[in-house]
Amino acid sequence: MKEKYHFSTYKDKYNYKILYNKIRKKERRV
Repeated sequence: MKEKYHFSTYKDKYNYKILYNKIRKKERRV
């Protein structure tokens, strides 16, 4: 369970980074 949770959090952080980069790019355009 602990390992699964750790993996999911790592995945969330990775997804968050991608989302953050996408938002930054959008802001740059505007």
